[in-house]
Order: sequence, then structure tokens, then C-alpha cells
Amino acid sequence: MGIRVAGAQRNRNLIPSVKYNTMAFLSKSVLVRLGLVGLAVVAASGCSLVRDDRYGALNVKIAWPEETRVIPSYAKSARVILQGSNGGFGNNYNDRFQIISRGTSNAHEDEVRFDQIIRRFDEDLPFIDHFVEVIFYSGSGGTGAVVASAQYSFRFRDYNWTHNFDVSPYVQSEIANLRFDGPFTVSLTGGPRTLLANGVDRFGRTIALPQRALLWEKVAGDAGDVTLEGVFTPTTTGSVQLRVTEVDGQVDPLITSITVTP
Repeated sequence: MGIRVAGAQRNRNLIPSVKYNTMAFLSKSVLVRLGLVGLAVVAASGCSLVRDDRYGALNVKIAWPEETRVIPSYAKSARVILQGSNGGFGNNYNDRFQIISRGTSNAHEDEVRFDQIIRRFDEDLPFIDHFVEVIFYSGSGGTGAVVASAQYSFRFRDYNWTHNFDVSPYVQSEIANLRFDGPFTVSLTGGPRTLLANGVDRFGRTIALPQRALLWEKVAGDAGDVTLEGVFTPTTTGSVQLRVTEVDGQVDPLITSITVTP
């Protein structure tokens, strides 16, 4: 009997210990499960604890000025082109673009945003370069003649998922020089003629300039007269030397000659 009592006492002493260990195990299990549920809720709500390192965004800002050569006052719209992943510009390269039309107020800012831009293909790989081209047009909606353009490249950095690009400083030296496009020879009996000059950018491309973007004046010769708007009227045979100045900028004036024939 004593042995049974001692054994029973030992069993009673073991029961609380087992109970407490079981409760501790269950409480830890509940905490783990609650933690997993919390992670699942965060994931379901779209708030990932670890941000996707592969994708970023680009904000492009254009400050339309009143009168400046940076962005010509006669530019009415712009096409912002983000280079495609194939490494070029054009439909064959899967590039993306957005068009900005200038508002009725000359001085204001516009901004467009590109999302889902690949920062790098894998966390172990370096960030990749992206290239942007902005083309300005004389008409709205990306139509008319090209009057300016800008090129820009950027690369995302660690802990930077949005890159900001202000276009204006990169259009500063768009027009490298002026070019006289004629007529070089006019007839005395032909009457008034409208002269044509355009800009040339740093890549050698023609930048169309409207008449109001240029000022004309005669500097030598008596074979004719010219208005500020570039209308030349021959008065006698011979030649005349003219100077053309771009209103918006500080590019060197162009000196050209016109010959008047009988």
C-alpha cells in the first residue's frame, strides 16, 4: 500500500509539469501562427515588408517659360520618349512615350510619370542605364515641325525607386547655329520675297524656326531692303548683305548675301 501511495504521489507531481510544458508549447505555436497570419495579411494588403528591388519610376518635368531659348516660346507640345529595353528609339525597340501639350498660359509646369521601369534584372546585378529623349514641336499634340530636343540618361541607385528629370537644363544648347536656306538669288522684277532661315542643333539636324523667331537687317549693299520679319524687296541689280538674329537665344548671328539679277 505504501508503495502505491508513493507511486501515486510521484504521478501527481509529474502532472503539473507536463501541463505547464504543454501550455508553453501551445502558446509558442499560437504566436508563430499569429505571426504567419500577420505576414499573410500584410502580403494580401499589398504592403510588402521587402520592396521589389527590380522596378522604379521616372518623373519628367517641363517648365514652360515666357521667353527663353531653353525651350523656345513657340514650342507648343513635347513628346517624352523612354527608350525601350532593346536599347534604341523607335517602334521596333518597344519604347514608351507620353505627349505633353502646352496650355494656354505660357508660364507653367507640366509633369508626366513612367512606372514599372526595370531598375536591375536581379539584386546581384548592377543597375541598368535608361535613356530619355524629349522632342518639342511647333504644334499641339506632338505635331508640326521639330523646334528643339533634349537627350538624357539616368541610372537608379540603392534605396531610390523614383528618379526625377527636369528637362529644361538639357535643352540649353539645342540650337548650335543658324543656317540661311534662301533664296540666294532673286530677280529684280520678281517682287518681294520671304527669306528662310532655320536652326541647326548640335547633332546637325534642322530645327525649324518660324518667322517670329528671327530678326533680319541689312548690313551692306544697296540692291534691296529687308523687313525685320524677313521680307526682302529688290531695288536694283547687285548684291546685299544681311544679318539674321535668333530672338530667343544667344547663338551667333548669321551673315548671308543675296544677289539680285535683272
